Amino acid sequence: MESIQRALAAKGVYTDKIDGDYGKNSKDAARKVIATAAPTYKPEWSDDRVRLAFEQLMMRDAGIDVGGVDGVEGVMTQFGWEQFQNKMRKGPARGGLT
Repeated sequence: MESIQRALAAKGVYTDKIDGDYGKNSKDAARKVIATAAPTYKPEWSDDRVRLAFEQLMMRDAGIDVGGVDGVEGVMTQFGWEQFQNKMRKGPARGGLT
């Protein structure tokens, strides 16, 4: 959850401590981002669906095709997770961020 909080902070919507606790402030920040980033977003989405949609957005921002940012874990999202985790393990390329 720390990676989610860091990504939310980078988007300027989360200013609390990066502690890995996906609590109310993290959830509210993710919902704020997804409300504008996911065309299919509806306010009644569960917190878990919003979190998954934000994770999809993180993967998309990293250049990984996960299909739509819809908070639904399909095949493309699962494949995207594998790519994202591999990318994070490798870290940034020399000379800049990837």
